[in-house]
Amino acid sequence: MYKYETHMHTSPVSKCATATVRDSLIFYKQLGYDGVFVTNPFLDGNIGIDNHYFDDNADTTSSVPYEERIEFYFSDYEQLQISNISSSIIDDNSQSKDDLVFISVYDYIKNNTSMILSGFINFRLKDYIEVLEYLVDLSVNNFIINREYDKFITLLRDYINSEPSKIDVINLVYLNQEAILLDKNKNIIPIDNNIVDSKYLSDISFSNNDYVLNTVLNLLPNKLYVHVLSQEDEFLKTLKNIFSNKISFCYDCEICNFYKTTFADSKNKSND
Repeated sequence: MYKYETHMHTSPVSKCATATVRDSLIFYKQLGYDGVFVTNPFLDGNIGIDNHYFDDNADTTSSVPYEERIEFYFSDYEQLQISNISSSIIDDNSQSKDDLVFISVYDYIKNNTSMILSGFINFRLKDYIEVLEYLVDLSVNNFIINREYDKFITLLRDYINSEPSKIDVINLVYLNQEAILLDKNKNIIPIDNNIVDSKYLSDISFSNNDYVLNTVLNLLPNKLYVHVLSQEDEFLKTLKNIFSNKISFCYDCEICNFYKTTFADSKNKSND
C-alpha cells in the first residue's frame, strides 16, 4: 500500500502556503509518504505572484506580463520535476555514495574516539557533498534538455497541424537506424539532403535520420506508417511524439516482410 498527500500547496506560488517545495518534500518524506500531488491555484486563484513582485498590500497581479505569470506558476512544478530526476540519479549512484561515507567514517574513527557530527559532515564529507552537488547539477541539465526538447516537439506538432499535407501516405521502413521512404504505391521517395529548408536537426552532425525526418516534415503526409524491422529507438519515439495521431507502427505486413527478406538477402550476399 502506498501513502500520498493528494492536496498540497507550496510557497511562493500559493498565498496560503508557507513551506517551499523542498521543505514540503522533506516533511512528507519524514512522515513516510510515497509521494505528493501539488495542487497550487492557477492564475485566477489565490496565487502569490503579487507578493513575489510587489508589496504585500499591492493588488497589481494583472500588470505582470502573462508569460512571467505562467513561468512563476510553473516554477514550483519544475522544482518537483528536478527533484524527481535528482532522486532517480542519486538512487542509481547509491553504492558509490555509500562507499564515500563509509571511507570517510572509517578513516576518522581509526584515529578518534569521539565525533562531533555537524563538524564531521561539514569538513570530512566534502567528497560526498561534491558528488551530491554534481548529481543535482546533472539533474538540472537533464531537466533543461528535456524541457527544450518538449518545446521543440510542440512547435513541430503545431507546424504539422497548421500546414496542408502534400502527400496522402508515407511508408517509412526502419531497420538498424536506416530508413527507406515509400509512397502509397510503394515507390521510393528520395530523401532530401538539403539542410537549408530543414525543419528539424537534432545536432550539428546532420545524421541520416535528420534528413529522413526533414523529408517527411516537408511532405507532411496525412498518414505516416512506420514499418519497424528492428528494435525501437529514440528516433522512432521522436516520430511518435511529433506526428501523434497521424502515425501508425507496423511490425508484420506485406511491406515489412518484403524488406525483411530483402535486407536478409543483401546481408547474406555481403558475407559471401
